[in-house]
Amino acid sequence: MSFRDQNITIGQIEDHLQLLSKKGQTNKCVNKGRNVHCSFLDENGYEKCLLIFYPKKFGITTIQFSCGKNKELSCEKAKQIINNFDVSSAKSVNCTFKGLLEEEFGIFEEYVIEELPDISSKIQKDDKTKKTISYSGKYSDTVTVTFYKTTGTTLLQGRPLPAFFEIKALFAGIVESEQLISSDKENFSIKVPETGFLPKLEGYMPNAFSFLDAKIKDIIVPSLFFGEIDC
Repeated sequence: MSFRDQNITIGQIEDHLQLLSKKGQTNKCVNKGRNVHCSFLDENGYEKCLLIFYPKKFGITTIQFSCGKNKELSCEKAKQIINNFDVSSAKSVNCTFKGLLEEEFGIFEEYVIEELPDISSKIQKDDKTKKTISYSGKYSDTVTVTFYKTTGTTLLQGRPLPAFFEIKALFAGIVESEQLISSDKENFSIKVPETGFLPKLEGYMPNAFSFLDAKIKDIIVPSLFFGEIDC
């Protein structure tokens, strides 16, 4: 039995285990390939329970507790680790900002280099319409930042792991609070502003617009919004 694909990096877990050791909760970790076997020891140095950590892609980790002599205690230790990091079950989160100039986005790029030296970057795409940068944190967690040049919209996407929150905090520090459209929504949902888009919808459907149900409008308006982002 295990807690699969938890939004905790193996580096975070190792740091946490070292802290526990300093507080008297002795543990011994052994790397076996990419996996980490961690034994929690009693005062005589004997194993009380065992956890096995399996690092996966994108910085997530599976924690196996159905091992060792005391599976109940192993499960309890695994839950303590998960609760310590207040782990989100979301597979993805995002944060969206509006109204940025290209020069302001350039300042953000410089800030990441200066303020977050543990995070590396790679430009994935840079053309007339958008610039996409992939950032990698020290725990191997990744964040994708896309700046849409035609609308001044910036989208941050990633798992709820340290790199995402560090980049989000840095970005929020250089923009006005009202430029935040949405934050930390699962499955990349984005709050779409209605202003300016309902009149466009009416322009596309002048005869049918007055007969459209409000729910139908809510479905169609996002298509117009994303159409402008990608144009």
